[in-house]
Amino acid sequence: MINARHATTALRSGATRSRLRINTPKSFPESLNPSLSVQTLQAVTAHDAPHVLLLDSDREHRQRLWQRLHGKRLAIETCQEVRDAVRKLREHAGRYDLVIVSFFDLSRPWDRTLHALQEAAHDSRRNLGPLFLCTTKAKNLLQLRLMIEQMGARLAYER
Repeated sequence: MINARHATTALRSGATRSRLRINTPKSFPESLNPSLSVQTLQAVTAHDAPHVLLLDSDREHRQRLWQRLHGKRLAIETCQEVRDAVRKLREHAGRYDLVIVSFFDLSRPWDRTLHALQEAAHDSRRNLGPLFLCTTKAKNLLQLRLMIEQMGARLAYER
């Protein structure tokens, strides 16, 4: 399981950001529907909480990661499909502080996925986008780490 410290450390939330207690439900949302409304999320999270978009195609893994990050005072939205994450990033430029992308099947074009997400997240008004944290269970892939870091993201290996 990814250490939640990686995610919170990766956030550049600044010293001025308030760390309010978030009153969110204790259980994982039964519906992982990517169309979960923004109004619902805003109603259950503090407005100053760092916003995280979690992209993971594995439902059980997504649930475990959500539960692990939930206690870290983060406003977390989940997506199962890349196209849904791209849509959210395009529609809400500047909302997300961190995007976590789980790569389990490295035979898929992970570099195109990461590039599409970064492009969708770029906010020209802020001149920057969210930080990207990629996760994988594959070990000792120096080439993968180097390629991801050349793209401006970070890689965390899961236990």
